[in-house]
Amino acid sequence: MGLPINNLLSWRDLILMTLGFSFIVAPLGIPPFIGMLVAALIFGLSHIDEKVRNPKNKKERQEAFIASLVFGLLGSYIAAWFLLAQGLKQSEGFSGFGNLSVAAGGGIIAGLGLGVIMTAICLSFFINYGTVLGWWTPTGGLVTLLISIIPAMAIRRNAGINILTSFIVSSFVYALLVGDNKNKKEPWMVGQSAYIGIMVGTAVALALPSSGDVIPLKTKQMILEQTGLSSDIFAKSGEGAINSMALVIWFVYFIIWILTHVPGALPYGWDTLFKYK
Repeated sequence: MGLPINNLLSWRDLILMTLGFSFIVAPLGIPPFIGMLVAALIFGLSHIDEKVRNPKNKKERQEAFIASLVFGLLGSYIAAWFLLAQGLKQSEGFSGFGNLSVAAGGGIIAGLGLGVIMTAICLSFFINYGTVLGWWTPTGGLVTLLISIIPAMAIRRNAGINILTSFIVSSFVYALLVGDNKNKKEPWMVGQSAYIGIMVGTAVALALPSSGDVIPLKTKQMILEQTGLSSDIFAKSGEGAINSMALVIWFVYFIIWILTHVPGALPYGWDTLFKYK
């Protein structure tokens, strides 16, 4: 029967999987692109070997694919380390945790741009390939993700946290229900996990302070002195960055959900994300 990864040995899967597994450093924006280029370069060089070029040679192609993926991920995380190191060097006038706080706060502000979009996209690919490789069963969580935008927008408080918490809790509950049923999925499990996830997500959104109030006052003062920005940037960056990331993730999976109902070939595993029978 073969391993699931044997169906994922294409250029497309290498690029998307490299982006997906780089989601931790995606808030910095650029690192996933560096990793993608490194992975593509290594995989391209490996195609000098005729055995790797032939898709029928699963063993040789799998070895080249995994090596390219590993080097690509190393490229992503080394690039992230370099960017963080450069950011700390530019934080003059502070030392120790002061520098770290300024860099972290600056990262939140920068997250309004490319980092937010990349985090959402990379996290979506990570969820997808985790499902394809059999690491988890998040079907109920993904259905909840699409539904949770309704209460999140109605409450208008910590909408991004609401959506993400609903998704995580629902995925966990759905996995527990499937496991308790001897790994057999039932349609009612989706509704049950979605209900619990949305209830918990809404409660957390109402209980937590506004996202812009999370950064400590002393850290805010450091960032304002260092950057010269106005104080209202924190309300916009804290709430806006999380909300933007959640909305991009929601949009990505809304498109995937539409594609599952359109005839035609899809990337391996993507058409199974919302199947629960």
